Amino acid sequence: MHSALSSFLWWLYGLGKSSCLNNMQFTAKASCKAQLQ
Repeated sequence: MHSALSSFLWWLYGLGKSSCLNNMQFTAKASCKAQLQ
């Protein structure tokens, strides 16, 4: 159960990260990097 939750959290993190990278053409790289930290 714990590993499933961990995998889900990593999936959400990856989703947000890829979404941020996909939107980099609309936003400054600095603000994108700040979101990832």
